[in-house]
Amino acid sequence: MIEILGPMPSRLFREGRRYYDIFDQKGRLLKIKSLSPTSIVELLMDIACLPGIEAREMSEFLTPMLQYDIRDRATASECLKSNWLTLCEMRGTKPKRRAHSGNI
Repeated sequence: MIEILGPMPSRLFREGRRYYDIFDQKGRLLKIKSLSPTSIVELLMDIACLPGIEAREMSEFLTPMLQYDIRDRATASECLKSNWLTLCEMRGTKPKRRAHSGNI
């Protein structure tokens, strides 16, 4: 999640019981020294083999659900209003997939 969403807000991670098992005093991960920041779009294209435009549309659907703070996350009702779901319904098909690259 940190690679996709960036650092977790300190007000959230310090509330956890196991904070000091996972993070140092500055909020850095203890056991993972190097992260590879990426975007949901890149992951969807590379791992899920979605075409670029569909990966962007699906990213716009997923990103609001993946927020660290539950107060910032999209509700189920908000998700159902997603442009991505509307586009899938209008197309009358499931999301298209590229040929599998063998990464999964």
